[in-house]
Amino acid sequence: NSLLDLTLRNPLLNLGRGVTNLPLVLPGEHLGVLADMLAEGKPIALRAVDDLPGAMLGRELRSAHGLPADVLRSMLHERGTAYTAVDTDTHERLVARLRYRARTGAEETGANPLALALGRLDWRLGERDLSAPLVLAPIHLKGVIRPVKIVADDSGEVTLNLSLMEKLRLEFGLVVPGLDELPVKAEPAGAVDVNEVVRRVRQAVVDAGLPFTVTTEARLAIVGFTGYLLWR
Repeated sequence: NSLLDLTLRNPLLNLGRGVTNLPLVLPGEHLGVLADMLAEGKPIALRAVDDLPGAMLGRELRSAHGLPADVLRSMLHERGTAYTAVDTDTHERLVARLRYRARTGAEETGANPLALALGRLDWRLGERDLSAPLVLAPIHLKGVIRPVKIVADDSGEVTLNLSLMEKLRLEFGLVVPGLDELPVKAEPAGAVDVNEVVRRVRQAVVDAGLPFTVTTEARLAIVGFTGYLLWR
């Protein structure tokens, strides 16, 4: 179990904020759409929150935060475009940092440390407020000109954050029923049902009476899989 690194230095337990993760502007009900597109091998273009098409700027919108959920869904599903939650300068800086960390991590360990973190648990241990991803989808960043794209890393697989599950079991006796194997969809065939995973974790937290919050969000993050892969 020491291979899992159950200390709070592990980003799988304490993702935090900063230069190694990049949140997306994504309504919660679209989480499954994003996961399915990656499972189908579709690339997803990432634009900064203020990088809107001219037609949208004409409506006096200044960022994707002001877009209705149906427009965000249309941009994702029909145009393969998602927005990050930061402005253009910060977006480009974080993308470059994530690309560099992913490349050097893969060279040093042989495992790609870049993932799309799907779903988030906001939890507390002692006096510390923490956030951890629920599901991890290994990805690559493609392209050198805007917009950069994310694509699924075919050498990996979508997994549950087992480091978090083990920490919750040890600290709180919390075991989420029905996640010994991740639920999958009939269409696209074999794709992990991320929405169902989030629902099961949320229900388990409620049933256990723990003051934690499960959020349907997505973010790019450097998480590091080396010890995790050895543990598996």
